[in-house]
Amino acid sequence: MAADLGISEATYNSWESGEKEPELNELCSLAEYFMITVDNMLDAAFDYTNYLRLVKAKGLLN
Repeated sequence: MAADLGISEATYNSWESGEKEPELNELCSLAEYFMITVDNMLDAAFDYTNYLRLVKAKGLLN
């Protein structure tokens, strides 16, 4: 996924671990990748189950 977003694995891993948060331009890239809006990503109603559904739809999980 990092390569698809044009970021390093280290950057992606820092997001996953909660060490860092994406910058606005990176949020835009993530939203485009998952075909959702930045608002959806930042909305409290956007839950982890929905995130997993999107990841599976992209073929990133088995």
